Amino acid sequence: MQIVLTHMKQLLLIFLTPLFQTAHAQQIYGSLSGGYQIILQQDQPPSYMINSHHGITSPWFWRKEKLAFKQISIAKLKFGYELNERLGIEFSGSFLNASKVQEVTLHTSHTLQGSFWRLTPSFVLNLPTESLDFYARIGVGLTGGKIRYNQLYNSDYPANSFTENTLEYEYTGPISVGFNTSLGTRKRINKNIILFAEIEFIYQNFSPDKGYTTRYEFDGQDQLALYDYGRRDTEIEFGEEQALSGYHIKDENIPEKLYKRNYSLSGFAFNIGIRFDLWSKNDDKEE
Repeated sequence: MQIVLTHMKQLLLIFLTPLFQTAHAQQIYGSLSGGYQIILQQDQPPSYMINSHHGITSPWFWRKEKLAFKQISIAKLKFGYELNERLGIEFSGSFLNASKVQEVTLHTSHTLQGSFWRLTPSFVLNLPTESLDFYARIGVGLTGGKIRYNQLYNSDYPANSFTENTLEYEYTGPISVGFNTSLGTRKRINKNIILFAEIEFIYQNFSPDKGYTTRYEFDGQDQLALYDYGRRDTEIEFGEEQALSGYHIKDENIPEKLYKRNYSLSGFAFNIGIRFDLWSKNDDKEE
């Protein structure tokens, strides 16, 4: 057993030694990139109790909430430090714009949009070659943001006192933790500028815990400005229980309750960008 452990330690030392050699210019850099992500895990949990019932709408909307994001546009700012030729660390900040998704029924359209931010510390492993540099990155993502959910009802039914009814909610939630990894290649253009392209794999979800009414109109007339609605009619709490109807809640100061739901931000993305070397230090010694 002791012999096996000794060999394992030797192999580990052989593998790690090149990573911590400093026979390479240490670098501090920044980069800008943009990308496009396809969301793979799109489905909501197939439960009848996943629904959106808003008591202030007329007519009521009682439906299974099954809208899910499909694509995300990404803008990213990164700062990094290369400890040596093979190992580095990075910290990135990203803005994520989830493209609008819409479902239209006979008289009603349901629209979902989202905007998020993500902070990601990462480790980077570099594999330089004569022509191109390849790299792999793995990191932990901290994501927050908001979702906008819009219901637009159109009808010329004579019994209605209106033609168009618009209701919009903003969903917010706690910071969620995920992870991502990427594989990429880069090409140095001159002493300080590098172009790169990468494929990124992301696992990230967003689960709102609160919702707020941001718009409520009958034929363009702002109902929120005309009437003093209570929390029961203008706020939602997402949790482990729900109220089957907002009108079952007698206390105006208690928000409507709906079951938790999970919006997927997981998938894969293609990013391209430009890197600027901000500082470097040459050291030809090995530790």
